[in-house]
Amino acid sequence: MNPEPNPYLPPSSQPWKNSGDGVNRLYAISRLRPPVITLLVVNCVMMVVIIGAVGVNLLGIGLGVAEGEENPGIVLLGGTVGIATSLFGLLLGVIVIFGCIQMLKLESYPLGIAACICSMIPCISPCCITGIPIALWTLVVLNDPLVKAAFRR
Repeated sequence: MNPEPNPYLPPSSQPWKNSGDGVNRLYAISRLRPPVITLLVVNCVMMVVIIGAVGVNLLGIGLGVAEGEENPGIVLLGGTVGIATSLFGLLLGVIVIFGCIQMLKLESYPLGIAACICSMIPCISPCCITGIPIALWTLVVLNDPLVKAAFRR
């Protein structure tokens, strides 16, 4: 009977078996799973909001139309610019989702870094302000040498 592994201990003290190259993939997955799944959930929620914003702008009932000439700064949030910004946010959201899936499979380290960076772009990325701390948490875990070594380049 195997004891339950502790994800906070380094792999050398864990009862897990190492892979053929000496890298403990189970340790890396246990470290990556919480921040990556959090990033994925927040990203999916924000993508639903962005899809709603595209619909509102396509119907012409966005903030830019509601405020009109009284506040020209808000006009930038609606219409063509609003649609373009939302579509760019959706593209970044797809990159983040694909990057999160690759991180969970330990497939592509550079794509994981790119997904974190895309999540930290304020006002355009699907995660907006919430994406910054979650992406920083994910970057810290990704830079753990044992996690980094577990990735298939």
